[in-house]
Amino acid sequence: MEIEERRKAILSILVDAGHVRVRDLGRRFAVSDDTIRRDLEVLSGQGFLQKTHGGAVSLDVPSIRREVRGHIAGDAKAKIGEMAAEHLTPGATLVIDAGQTTLEVARRLPPGPFTVITLSLDVALALSHRKDIRLIVVGGEWNAEQRLFRGAATIETIGSYRATLAVMGACAVDPVFGVTASEEWDGAAKRAMMRISERRMLVADHTKFGRREPFFVAALEEFDLFMSDQETPPKNASATRSAEPLAG
Repeated sequence: MEIEERRKAILSILVDAGHVRVRDLGRRFAVSDDTIRRDLEVLSGQGFLQKTHGGAVSLDVPSIRREVRGHIAGDAKAKIGEMAAEHLTPGATLVIDAGQTTLEVARRLPPGPFTVITLSLDVALALSHRKDIRLIVVGGEWNAEQRLFRGAATIETIGSYRATLAVMGACAVDPVFGVTASEEWDGAAKRAMMRISERRMLVADHTKFGRREPFFVAALEEFDLFMSDQETPPKNASATRSAEPLAG
């Protein structure tokens, strides 16, 4: 395994487990403890984890660079994309949020016609070759790191459209606090997309569960569909019914 592949795998393990030990990683990847310590040192220097005696903890998923984040829970995101695509009906107008999981949904859109509204360049590029899709890219201030448009102009433009379904991603999903965002502008954009939509679908893998970020987006009960690779911890019975993943 190449160095970068091993480090991405370490990040994935940290997201799932919350902590790792040098000795366990050394056995898993068949490398020396010193090699693992160097990997953790590099990842720590990039702000992805906090080193501890004998290992590391506290991966901050929202702060990870987009290209690295795309490799975390990749199989889960692909599975969610497949499940979500089964609920998309030709003729619908979709507003698709930015994010790796929503991108997997976009890649699996069934044959159209569809109208797709998005602020994500990656979603737009994934659909740009599709002649059966009317594509609307919402402009505004360009964010090169996240590869999307944001700001007041973006939100105003979103408000001028109406959609059948909003396909929404999440920074964090908590049974009590609902869906929250790590940036104020992201929370505002997500709320705008939900306001223009008849129905709302939340797509989020298990690494987002039990996390809380500062900016409120919506309660879980506000989503008509919730697609995930695992069931989120329920707040109560009614929340479980409205938020549980639907079988594909």
